[in-house]
Amino acid sequence: MKTGCLIVFGLIIVAAIWGVINNPNIPFWTRTESEIALNDNIRKSLKIKKINWHIGGFGTVMVADLTIENQSEYGIKDFTIDCRLSGKSGTKISSCSKTIYEILPAKTTKTFRRVNVGLIHPDSARASCEITHFEIDSFPVKKEKGGKK
Repeated sequence: MKTGCLIVFGLIIVAAIWGVINNPNIPFWTRTESEIALNDNIRKSLKIKKINWHIGGFGTVMVADLTIENQSEYGIKDFTIDCRLSGKSGTKISSCSKTIYEILPAKTTKTFRRVNVGLIHPDSARASCEITHFEIDSFPVKKEKGGKK
């Protein structure tokens, strides 16, 4: 009986964590399937086109220039960059993240310079970064019949 309760409790915890990871501002139990699909489609349209980084801040801070492309029909804002760093051997040794509180309009590319991404291990040699969270800032303009906006 105790094992069954522990399994159910564990599944509830995993489900709650999954919901927070996908969007911390909207509880997973209130999101519709279309909202989830929309966020997934937008996320697939966000690309980090270029990243140049170095270790700064007394050898413990990742400082990066990030060029980000938003190919979607939606403007985004307040997006989070998550980076995993590894040593020269390829072993993952640290990770960091940064929320950039700016707007990235639909169908644009923008470079963000000297972004303090966060604390890292001083032996970090390689970085792999992705956009993991964002807010929708603007929606596509729907054209009325007859070609008018």
